[in-house]
Amino acid sequence: MHTGDLLTKLLIQYGVTQVFGVPGAQTSALFDGILKRQPSIRHVVMRDECNATFAADAFARLTHRVGVCDVTVGPGCLKLPSGLMEAYYSSIPILCIISDLPHSWRYLYERGAALQAMEQEKLIGQFCKWVATLNAPEDLPTVLTTLFRRSVTGRPGPVALIVPQDIFDRSIPDNFPPTSIDSTIGAFPVLRSAPDVTQIDRAAHLLLRANSPALLVGGGIHIAEATEEVRELAELLTMPVISTFSGRGAIEDAHPLSMGLLGHIGTSCAKAAVEAADVVLLVGFKSGQNSTLNWTLPRPDQALIHLDIDPAEIAKVFRTEVGLVGDAKLGLRGLIDRIRGLVGETPAVLSQSQERLQRIAVRRAGWQHEIHEAMKSNETPIKPQRVMEEVNRLANAEDIVCCDASYVTGWGMVFYQIRTPGKAILAPAIGAACARPDSRIIALCGDHGVSYSIGELTTAVYYGLNIKVIIFNNQGSRWIDHYHRISFQGTGEPFRWGNTDFATVGQGFGCLGIRVQQPQEIAEALRQAMTHQGPAVVDVAVSGEETPIAAYRKALEKKA
Repeated sequence: MHTGDLLTKLLIQYGVTQVFGVPGAQTSALFDGILKRQPSIRHVVMRDECNATFAADAFARLTHRVGVCDVTVGPGCLKLPSGLMEAYYSSIPILCIISDLPHSWRYLYERGAALQAMEQEKLIGQFCKWVATLNAPEDLPTVLTTLFRRSVTGRPGPVALIVPQDIFDRSIPDNFPPTSIDSTIGAFPVLRSAPDVTQIDRAAHLLLRANSPALLVGGGIHIAEATEEVRELAELLTMPVISTFSGRGAIEDAHPLSMGLLGHIGTSCAKAAVEAADVVLLVGFKSGQNSTLNWTLPRPDQALIHLDIDPAEIAKVFRTEVGLVGDAKLGLRGLIDRIRGLVGETPAVLSQSQERLQRIAVRRAGWQHEIHEAMKSNETPIKPQRVMEEVNRLANAEDIVCCDASYVTGWGMVFYQIRTPGKAILAPAIGAACARPDSRIIALCGDHGVSYSIGELTTAVYYGLNIKVIIFNNQGSRWIDHYHRISFQGTGEPFRWGNTDFATVGQGFGCLGIRVQQPQEIAEALRQAMTHQGPAVVDVAVSGEETPIAAYRKALEKKA
């Protein structure tokens, strides 16, 4: 066998079932190794290397196993940074397998004397926990074990394995390796650690003394699989639950303590709940710009408790009263147990529960009243909120919603109703569909955003993936349009263009394609798409004047 065979065998032992990538001549050994071992493992051929990284990311988020992708040397590797950056900043463990030119060509790398040559490690190193180059096939079991272990331990993140072509293609004995591997490190989290009990005690006392505590959760909740603990602690203290983008789904939206998303894109009730808090518990939260409204919330006068697996995150931005370094699930469980013990000693401490619940209910009702008109609107062009109203009517608890990086992120993250706790909203659809083949994937896209990855409709059709693409077609890049109008008194015209018929484009790729221009057409179009066996594209002509960013709405209203 060759090194590609050995790598495939080891990946299977680690529990890898899907590898996303774009094959090249230098990665053919890996592709060959996977083809020989189907159906134990399969290679999902993407149309763009950038999308392979995102697919591996989504697969990891939904399966809690390391996502794996592969690209070829040079131009393939150049496509990795955007996906690696997302996984690195979101603490998602993925393994990128990257081919390289033969060892003996190394001296010819300068300025591309050797075709496609480049210093790949320097390019991707800043977005990986570790990058390793394989120098001999015999080293692969040890190197791969180290890569997997680094990817899933501590704060998870991406790693990369670079394999020169001469090493990839080299023959090795069929009975190699003679030793077994630790297959448990193919999944995450591993090696959970609990926060210090003294700090747990301090945090518990602080929460019990609070008049209006709030629980603000980030993506670490899902990495640690701690949604049950979120609910339990919130109910114990009658504490509102607010989330970041990656924390959405920590609690179902119908729960009376759920306040939705915090940030520039977010719900008014979430912002009000955090503003009113005297103690804020941050969990798995990286203090990102969007979720803190440019680091203005929480405020300096609010007492903060911060629970995170990475000690560098605690007090990185905000002054913190109590820092809890450890796994989110174990940390929350420790708080729950300690608070229950203390409540027994001081039974009057939770006497404010009904008052807190009433305040939370008023804020939730205020938000629902605020959005009601837009959600029910029959105006044309169609309001995006109305599209989300119909999506919510037809969706079920098993559906996974994917949003691209545009205004659609707001429409999906804010307005989609999550029915059961868990990771229900994320970004890349292909990886999600492979991770959850029995679920329906609802991909919400902007007309500009979908253009970046439109070729992956071919991938969806070829593999029969159950992806329903809903395009919010406002005929331009409206986020930039609005920013230009607000900040530079411009017209926004340069950021608008012709109306692409994405329904016809989808049909050309082999999808069901439906175009919607009137509000009364939405429900039937979505019903057809949702019940169609296979990929579907619904192209909805929506208003370009709507924005999920509250500050933009106010600024545009003033200019109107």
